[in-house]
Amino acid sequence: MRLINTTTLTLTEFHNPASTPPYAILSHTWSENAADEVTFQQFTTIPHATLAQTQPLGFAKIQQTCRLALDQGLNWAWVDTCCIDKSSSAELTESINSMWRWYRAAEVCFAFLEDLELEGGLTVGEAVVDSETGGIDAAVRTRRSRRSSVERTERRLELFGRCRWFTRGWTLQELIAPRWLEFHNSRWDFFGEKSSMSVALSEITRIRAEVLRWDDPDALLTISVAERMSWAAGRQTTRVEDAAYSLLGLFGVNMPLLYGEGDRAFIRLQEEIIKESNDLSLFSWSIDNGRSADQTYWGILAPSPREFAHCGNIETWVDPMHSSECTITSKGLRITPVPGGGLRPGPEGTGTYIMDLQCYRRGTEHQHRHLGVMLRQQGCDVYTRMRPDQLYEAPLPSQKDKSRIFYVTKTVSLSGSALLRTSAMHALDLSRALETLATKWGFRPASKGAFEPEGHWDGQRSMFLTRGMQKFKCRVDLIREDARGRPENRIALVCSTFRDTGHKQGAVAGVLVKFIDTAKPTRGRFASTQMVGEVTPDWVGDKSSGVPIFMIEVHRKLG
Repeated sequence: MRLINTTTLTLTEFHNPASTPPYAILSHTWSENAADEVTFQQFTTIPHATLAQTQPLGFAKIQQTCRLALDQGLNWAWVDTCCIDKSSSAELTESINSMWRWYRAAEVCFAFLEDLELEGGLTVGEAVVDSETGGIDAAVRTRRSRRSSVERTERRLELFGRCRWFTRGWTLQELIAPRWLEFHNSRWDFFGEKSSMSVALSEITRIRAEVLRWDDPDALLTISVAERMSWAAGRQTTRVEDAAYSLLGLFGVNMPLLYGEGDRAFIRLQEEIIKESNDLSLFSWSIDNGRSADQTYWGILAPSPREFAHCGNIETWVDPMHSSECTITSKGLRITPVPGGGLRPGPEGTGTYIMDLQCYRRGTEHQHRHLGVMLRQQGCDVYTRMRPDQLYEAPLPSQKDKSRIFYVTKTVSLSGSALLRTSAMHALDLSRALETLATKWGFRPASKGAFEPEGHWDGQRSMFLTRGMQKFKCRVDLIREDARGRPENRIALVCSTFRDTGHKQGAVAGVLVKFIDTAKPTRGRFASTQMVGEVTPDWVGDKSSGVPIFMIEVHRKLG
């Protein structure tokens, strides 16, 4: 870490945080013209008198920071423009990954608001008049004075909140991290201090006042990932990647910088957060309906921070340490649910599932309902998100909800979504078969292990998903009960498909009816011809080719 000597305006490097002297730090917004700022190379090679003439705006920031630091008895100061050698990618990466710690360790942070012309803070003194001695007119004047004072204060708050400093991505961590932060106006006059202005700052930024006051240094760790993301939703950065890099400290993660990766940087940030926390509120983002209409299927990770704009009141039900486990894999996000915390059926008729996020909205009439996102199964235990414009609220999940391990695709492109829309064309649709067996003969799926392989079975749409399978064979076990509720008959519905060298979908088709009366299977008389006659080729079919696929084995329970 390089620091500026506030007296000589020379740089000194400190390698050990333990031996770093007390210092002041600057928070500011870069000039619209980046050439106005003084770089490390310029600061160390060009005479300061020259810099004061050629780059007066940028050099003034360094001078004024050092002046304010000296006024508070500090011999060292840090300014990002000249203390980081940005020509070195290694140094830039180290600096950005250390930025939160540097701001947190500073004795004082000076926030320079170059577009703030106001003076004297947000509180305006009220003229107090004794109405008894001053008469009726004095009382009226007092009320008018107080009303005018409130109006002036609100106007000043509005102007203060309009400062460009509150719209930039990097200044978010520069507001939260420092223990003591002072605001200075365009003339470098003191305007106010963060703790005493915490309520007003909370109204502007939507950050909890207790976080800004530093009531508890660890309070940030108790706030959901979604709420912290919401603080960055309305902020902008010059580089796309900085929307992610500026949030590293806020979530306590580190990662290498890859300028040029674009939106991929924010995906990597979310992956790093997942490695450190099982806080499922990370997936509670949503987008506006107009954007979601262009794409049917989405990944579980948000495209950018702006998707968290409506997450400011989201809290987790339990400590993330005890919530469902999340793991990043090449197959997608691997979810290992806690009991009752997995998938449950989505809205009736949609053929979807709801993934429980184990969080809720604070301060709403539905604050005792879990939030979830809608998923659709695409393959063996693999799901994608649907309807990203909505979060679904539902009562607490049941222990009977689907809680097996499953995967959710991390990201889905527009073209990838179009491809996924054809996934049902590669499915074995058993909906008509199961409906007929249930209505005509009373056969229903066995209570446990009825569908094999279970991972390929989409119970909401009654189909086996076979996309990407060279060969596939499945089995459904169904039972029929007698009048006393005891199992009377069992049916195994067996289907298989194959893909030939020409990549055409094929199928094994046929009907086989067997009855088991003894240990050795023999032909029985129980309505065998009737059963065969009632089976029609379109019961089970491959939607992509229309080829009839069915094979039914009927077993009669002994006794």
